[in-house]
Amino acid sequence: SRSVSPLVARLVLVCEILKQLDEFSPWHLRRAPGEKCFRRFAVPLGAVLARFTPALHPAGPGMAWLASSARHTELNALLSRCRSTHEVEDVLRKAGGGGHLNMVNCITALHRLATFSSRGPGRSDAISSLQRRLALALSEEREHVQVDARAMANLAWATARLKLPARPLLPIAAKQLLSLLALSPEDIGPQELCNTAWALSTCLVQDEHFFEALAGRVQQAPETFQPQHLSIFIWAVARSSCKSTAPLRVVEVAARRLPEFDHQHLSNIAWAVARTQCAHPTLLGDIAERARFEATEFKPQEACSLMWAFAKLETNGEAVEACASNFATSLSQQIQKCNMQDHANFLWALARLQVAPTSCITVFSDSVRSHLGHIEPRHLSSVLWALATLASHQEVLLSSVAEMLQGKNACNLLNSQQIANISWAFAKVAQSPPSGPFLARAETILSEFRPLELSALLWACGCATAAHAELQSKTVAVVKDRLPRFEQGALAGLAWSLPSSRCGDVELREALIAQCARLGWHTFGTRELVGLSWAFAAPASEFAAAHHPKTFARVAASIVDACVASSSKFSANESCAIMAALTRLVQSRDIVALATRCRPMMAHASAAVADGRLSATAVIQALQAYARMDVLDEDFMESAARLLLRGRSASERSGLASSLAPQSHRHITSHIDGRRRPAADSRAEGLQSLMALDAAQLSSLALALGRGGLSRRRSVRTLLLAVLAEGARRAEKTPFVLQSRSAGAPGMPEVLCAATELLGPRELAHLAFAWSLGGYTRRIRPEVDALLSSAFACPSWSVHGPAASAPSRAERTQIYVAFLARALLGPPGAPRLSAEALDLSSAAAGGADLVAAEELEQPSAAAAEVAAALSRALGVSDWT
Repeated sequence: SRSVSPLVARLVLVCEILKQLDEFSPWHLRRAPGEKCFRRFAVPLGAVLARFTPALHPAGPGMAWLASSARHTELNALLSRCRSTHEVEDVLRKAGGGGHLNMVNCITALHRLATFSSRGPGRSDAISSLQRRLALALSEEREHVQVDARAMANLAWATARLKLPARPLLPIAAKQLLSLLALSPEDIGPQELCNTAWALSTCLVQDEHFFEALAGRVQQAPETFQPQHLSIFIWAVARSSCKSTAPLRVVEVAARRLPEFDHQHLSNIAWAVARTQCAHPTLLGDIAERARFEATEFKPQEACSLMWAFAKLETNGEAVEACASNFATSLSQQIQKCNMQDHANFLWALARLQVAPTSCITVFSDSVRSHLGHIEPRHLSSVLWALATLASHQEVLLSSVAEMLQGKNACNLLNSQQIANISWAFAKVAQSPPSGPFLARAETILSEFRPLELSALLWACGCATAAHAELQSKTVAVVKDRLPRFEQGALAGLAWSLPSSRCGDVELREALIAQCARLGWHTFGTRELVGLSWAFAAPASEFAAAHHPKTFARVAASIVDACVASSSKFSANESCAIMAALTRLVQSRDIVALATRCRPMMAHASAAVADGRLSATAVIQALQAYARMDVLDEDFMESAARLLLRGRSASERSGLASSLAPQSHRHITSHIDGRRRPAADSRAEGLQSLMALDAAQLSSLALALGRGGLSRRRSVRTLLLAVLAEGARRAEKTPFVLQSRSAGAPGMPEVLCAATELLGPRELAHLAFAWSLGGYTRRIRPEVDALLSSAFACPSWSVHGPAASAPSRAERTQIYVAFLARALLGPPGAPRLSAEALDLSSAAAGGADLVAAEELEQPSAAAAEVAAALSRALGVSDWT
């Protein structure tokens, strides 16, 4: 009949193909449209042809091929239906071992074993047998014809899942997929390509050609790739550390389809972009905008990875800060679901971004302390580094860590970077690093320390006890031996550590300056220049004290020239840091010229503060620089005041009213952004951001605002009053107890021990002096009165002699100015300095050094500032 004729014609064609099967090349069979049909219907087709086509010999190549295909197809079906490793092994045993399996059977069996590997241990004999069979078969090019794209992808996935040796299976699988992709890209699905990419990255196989081909396929047919495929591919390239442009090409596709991605995909893409440093102009910003409103829906690992990516690429802004705050609240409620890697990632991100939601720091610290028994050293060192950077003084955690590190077993697991980070973290929060086995471990592996780690260890030893003096001397010897091989970053780190380490080795400082000059000051990067500038400009810089003034002036000029030449390369925050450092570095007669050379950096800072892109630290540094250069920029000061008073995130604007007395802060009403606001809202907005500052930042901000003069802008005056109110709050909690960390060690002086939030003599002097400079002496508020009472009652003003806890002349001068203003303008019963403190402070302001018991020929430079402050406070034109 008509319906049978086409079927008969097709069967005749099939018969002819089977007769001449041996003459077909592998390429023909692979391209034949009916090849899959042959394999699927091999048994019924063989029965039909055997009965109706006598010309086809039963022992011919066609029938033998059909019979073999039938057996392998049935065996593959049995393997696919297995639900455990034991079932897979039973099927392999009944099949007579790996010798009777073709390539597809071996791959299917290996894939099923890998699928069940998490459900129970499989027998290594079966896996090893399949691995040897596949390695042998793949070495023969003719057998590749049996394997399609899905089978090759399954082979790659199983190899990575079972952690088998990557070679020779993975490279051959990737090569085969590349050849198939070149011949017929439409026959290969995105799942096969992404599975192979995942396997290559998991086994750390850097196959640049495969990743480039896959990126090209994504660009050619982006609609065929789902969000899951794109996120897996970007993650895989980042994981493999392959130097390729593929991630950026795929990121451009992903950025256009961002609303389709779920939270895990967003986290994976952000992590991969940060890992590969392929910055996209809007990708992370768009992710942050979405995440800030969906923070509670992210899993802990996704949230921590996302924050790590923001910090790695230094992505700042209101959206990122809102994410940090919302994630902090969410993670605090499900802290038990966070592993130690999540703890380290999230805290490290907060430290790098300089956002510190106080709601989560204690929760994370307590969680780490409860897991100290089985925390990995790398996670512990990261957590301690982050907490120290955030100026979070977690005494209970540090005590527990110090106790844990008294054991040799715990210390022997630490490497050089972890020892350096832990030592630095302890010293940063004014605690001596662990001793005993910890010190012994550091001395044992001292030769393994890298340059930056040596700098951190040197700085930490300088802030420690006498037990660390020997380690410091050994570290100095190692540094001097390796210094000719130090590069720019290591030199900047070493320069930063020397002034604080109290290392009196003049030869080391001279060698450092010589090495910097040999490399060329202009070759230092922006971050290195920031570090160098602050190292040489540190108060009472040991570099200046150890060299002839002309020599140090030449070094300072070289640093200034290098910074000015690189002004266009600095970020806004770096520009502020550089200006603050240079104003300390140059001599007073060169300040005017410096202000002219810093104009580009000032413009950069002004644009950034207007857009709200400056950190609090950068704002304070810029205000300090403007005050020293005698630059009165009212617009900058007003923008800075608005930025600091507005707060850093939505969550930081709540919860403050209950901790502050309404009558103490009613002055913060708002001219913050041009419209009047309730006082409670202003308190919640402004003062919480000030509470996040450490003591040094708070006092520096007050001093910069005071030196800026009596501003006509209400927001600037409001900011100074808010800073003084915050200083009064902290002054009530400051325990003025002089303690010694040195135990009589030479070169390890006494210090005033206090947490970073608490105020020392220096900070109290700055705050009191700022009040007298700011023109608020005629309006004594309760909080200011409390601040001045605490400042005058500090026992340090009565300390004299060579003790390191004795205040400097500048600090005594500042407190004396505040005393005069308070005594002249305050009520009769106002708090005052004690008799001995008054004598020492008056002598310092007048230029006499009572410690040395000698009179100076000229009045001190601070005397002029005293006269200027009193003239402004009392309204007298000349206070000579």
